[in-house]
Amino acid sequence: MSPGKLVEHKLSTNRALWAWLRSFLLIAEPRWRFNAVCGYLCILSFAAGVMLMGLTKVSGVLYMLAMVLGIPILLLEIDWSRMRVGRNVLIFAACFLGMIGLYAGHLFLGEGKLSNFDTIIRVGAGLLNGLFFFAVFRYRRAPLFGFIVVLALLNTTLLSVFAIVDGLTGNALESIRGRVGGSGNAIVYSELLATSFGICVIYFAGCIGKNLKWGRLLALAAFFLVGLLALLMTGTRGSLLAVPPLLVLAAVALRIRYAVPLSIAAFVLIAGFAMAVSPNIQKRSLETVNDVTDLVSDEKGGSAMSLSSRMRFRLWLAAVELSGEDLLLGKGQGMFQESLRAMDPPPPEATKLYVFNHAHNQFLNFLVETGLVGLTLFLGMLVVPIAAGVYTLRRTPHRERGLILIWVPVSYGMYGLTQAFFSHGVTSLQFGIYAGMLLWAAPDPKMFAVWPRQGSRTAVAL
Repeated sequence: MSPGKLVEHKLSTNRALWAWLRSFLLIAEPRWRFNAVCGYLCILSFAAGVMLMGLTKVSGVLYMLAMVLGIPILLLEIDWSRMRVGRNVLIFAACFLGMIGLYAGHLFLGEGKLSNFDTIIRVGAGLLNGLFFFAVFRYRRAPLFGFIVVLALLNTTLLSVFAIVDGLTGNALESIRGRVGGSGNAIVYSELLATSFGICVIYFAGCIGKNLKWGRLLALAAFFLVGLLALLMTGTRGSLLAVPPLLVLAAVALRIRYAVPLSIAAFVLIAGFAMAVSPNIQKRSLETVNDVTDLVSDEKGGSAMSLSSRMRFRLWLAAVELSGEDLLLGKGQGMFQESLRAMDPPPPEATKLYVFNHAHNQFLNFLVETGLVGLTLFLGMLVVPIAAGVYTLRRTPHRERGLILIWVPVSYGMYGLTQAFFSHGVTSLQFGIYAGMLLWAAPDPKMFAVWPRQGSRTAVAL
C-alpha cells in the first residue's frame, strides 16, 4: 500500500471509529470539549476501578475519581427531558431511602453508628452510576448492558489470574495482603470473583445458545472450568453456595438438554483437580465434611466443629436470641457486637465471639440491628432485581439480561447465609453497581419521565 493510500485508509478508519462512538455515546458530541475529555476519562476510570475491586484499594480511588469526572456530564450534557425512570428503579430506590431513614432514626436516638452509613450509601451510588451511564449511552439499554458485561469480564480475568497463581503456590491469597493494599480478606475476594464470573458465564451461555456450535461450547466450558478453578483456589466455602443456582441459570441460558448434569460433572471434575494440586483445598474440604458430621451427631451442639464453623454456629444462635429483644426496629446499625457483649447470661465461648462485629449471616445481622423493618427493606433490594429479571426473561427477547438480573441478587443472597457482605465496603459497592446498573438496563413496563414535557408516564420496553 502506497503512503498516500495508507494515510487515506487511516483517516477513513478514524472517521468510522468516530462515527461509531457518536452513534451511542452522548459525550461524542459534547457542548464543550472539556466535557468530552471528562466523559472519556470517567468511563476509563470507572472501568479500571471495577476491574481492580478486591485486589487493591486504588480501585476505590479510581471509582471516586470517576464520580467526580462525571459531574460536568450530569450538570451540562444530559437532556433530562429524555430521561425515563423505570418502576423497578423507583422501588429499589425507595428501599434504599427507607434504609437510610431507618439508619438516621437510630442515630437520632443514639442507637447506631455513623460509620455504617458508608456501606449502605454505596448501594445508592450504584443506582446513580446506572443513571449516569444510561444517559451517557444515549438512553439506550443495550449498550449499558454490554458495558456491565465488559466490567464483569475485566474483574473476573484479573481476580482469576491472581487466585489461581496464589492457590497453586499454596498461598491461598495470603500474598494479596501485601499487594498494593489488597482486600486482605479471601471471603470478600471470592464473593467479588463469583458474582463477576457468574455474569460472564450466563452472558456467554446465552450468546452461544442462540447459535450453538461445538467450538463455542468448548470455549465456554474452558472459561467455566478456569473460573471455577480460580473460585476454588480462594480456599473459601461460603461463596460456593452460589454455584448451584449459577449452574441452573447458565443451563437455562444455554438452551440445551443435560446442561445442568454436565455442569455438575464439570464442577466435580475441577473440584477433584483443585484438591489434588492445592493442600489448602484438601484441608478445607476435609474440615467441611467433619463439621457437617459433628453438627449432626454431636450431642453438645456442634462443639467438635472447626473453629470457623463453630463460631458461626454460636453467632447465629446468639443472633436469634438477640433479635427477639427489639424485633420491630432492631438495636441500631453496627450494634451487633455491643449487643452480643451485653447478653446475660453470655453465650458459649463468649470471649471468642466478642471479637466479631457481625453475625456472619446478613439476614440475621439485619434482623438484630434493624429489626423486621430493616430486614424487609433489605429483602426488597434483593427481590426487586429478581422480579425485573423474571419479567425480562418471560416478556422480552433479552434472555441473558433477565438471567443476569436474577443472578446478582441470588448470588449475594447465598453469600449472606454465611457472611455479612454489607459489613464490607467493597462487596456492598459491587452489589450496588451491578444491581443498580442492571435495573437501569432492564426493560420495564412502566416508565416515568424525570422532567415531563407532555405527560409523566410512557410505556417503554427496550
